[in-house]
Amino acid sequence: MSQLTLEIPDKIIEPFKIAAQRQHKQVEQLIIEQLAFISTTVSQLPPRLTEVEQLFRQSGLLVRTEPMEKQSEPPLSEAERERLAQKLSQAGPLSELIISEREEQL
Repeated sequence: MSQLTLEIPDKIIEPFKIAAQRQHKQVEQLIIEQLAFISTTVSQLPPRLTEVEQLFRQSGLLVRTEPMEKQSEPPLSEAERERLAQKLSQAGPLSELIISEREEQL
């Protein structure tokens, strides 16, 4: 089985969260089910749609991209995590930092 990591904007993921909660499922499980449904649906598309896809590919409007290589960082040591936690805790609340940066931009 392949592993895929996605960053999904909140406004897109929110309906999935609600549906998953209603169906008593994990969000990931629901998304996998939806992708499986789409995959099955696409494989059953009429030949004419396949021709349109070919035309788009030939014209350069539709390109297949190579999957991104997974960039893995080595896990942080406990000492490094504690050092970073200490450093970040001295900065104050993030909301105050954001407000001050926005005020500087005005």
